[in-house]
Amino acid sequence: MIPHQGCQESGQNEHPEGHTVSIPTTGETFAKLIEHIRLAQEDAAMLAHLSRDNHPDQAKMWLMIEDKMKFMGHMIAKIATRRMH
Repeated sequence: MIPHQGCQESGQNEHPEGHTVSIPTTGETFAKLIEHIRLAQEDAAMLAHLSRDNHPDQAKMWLMIEDKMKFMGHMIAKIATRRMH
């Protein structure tokens, strides 16, 4: 991929082949990352619920993963908040 010359924080830039491409903002990218982490956290919780009867050890593992995802989401939000100020 060819790096874009003069990339801005947000908006549209001219692609080398003449196409206009949209460049996401840092805030939009942080929000997208936080949303993906939140969805992964929900999925880990659901997997814990679904495996609790037949595989209790696996359910505990999924709960630990859910907790780690929650922590990651908080840390990413903290980084994003510092970066935006």
